[in-house]
Amino acid sequence: LALLLPGVGLLALAEAMQSLTVLVVGTVVAGVACGVGYLCELRSVNEAAPDDRRAEVVSTFLIVCYAAVSLPVVGVAVAGGLVGRAGADATFAAVVAALTVAAIVFELVRKRRHHARARHPERWATRALGAGCAGATRRSQAEAPGAPGSGRR
Repeated sequence: LALLLPGVGLLALAEAMQSLTVLVVGTVVAGVACGVGYLCELRSVNEAAPDDRRAEVVSTFLIVCYAAVSLPVVGVAVAGGLVGRAGADATFAAVVAALTVAAIVFELVRKRRHHARARHPERWATRALGAGCAGATRRSQAEAPGAPGSGRR
């Protein structure tokens, strides 16, 4: 994600400068960012998908990726006809940059929470589940076969 911001910035700059060199460099940087992101997400999808449904999950992921790549192109073309190519390109670059920043912030918050949960799991159990659910979890663990005091073996 971090490479996507400079890549989009270079693409917008190439439009403003009418520079083929900046366009090529921006395309390479943004392309590497998208390729690495796609590879990492496909790996995550494969790891998370149940074995018996992996083909369905990966197919759905690929359809979403295809739509995410193709629909904005159509949108920029339509917008270009309405507001001009430069305006449509600038708007698209701003939207992609804003979504990239939002995704980076989301990932940083997610990682911070994950590390906090790993350091203090007892605090997060009651926050995430609520006191009633945490109590029910403790009761069900105590009632599990072989648990001390459960009477079951």
